[in-house]
Amino acid sequence: AFEQNEYVINTQRLQEGDQFTCGKLVFFVLGPNKQHSDENDNSLILYTRIGVHNFLFLGDATKQEEIRIANAYNVKVDIIKIGHHGSKTSTSEEMIQKFRPQYAFICTGRVSKFGFPHDEVISTLQNYQVNIYRTDLHFSFRYTYYQQKKYKITYLGVE
Repeated sequence: AFEQNEYVINTQRLQEGDQFTCGKLVFFVLGPNKQHSDENDNSLILYTRIGVHNFLFLGDATKQEEIRIANAYNVKVDIIKIGHHGSKTSTSEEMIQKFRPQYAFICTGRVSKFGFPHDEVISTLQNYQVNIYRTDLHFSFRYTYYQQKKYKITYLGVE
């Protein structure tokens, strides 16, 4: 979902089945597939390849939308950006079981007001041996890839 304002010059409304490029990257839009009553499920769900890994970006999608994506797409997912800051409403076990990502990125603040990421999310990821990177603990991280199928993930903040 997005809002138009006076500072936006070019916008494009995207939905499932669309694709767009950003530099040399091609992003495939896996959702939303319709207007959902839960605003979180109106988030863009994007899939792309960066370097040697396939990425799935879940926006604020709920478990229901994640399960729909898992059932609708047979894609390889190496790195997943966890939905809704690691809220209890995201990160369905069915999706993690199907995609079996190697890494999970959780973008959440260090203020514990909302309890993100939720213990259930962390437990689900740990049960499937997913390597977890969290902005509340690691501040920020960088994914760097090289032409020889090499990559590294580094922390940019204090641990």
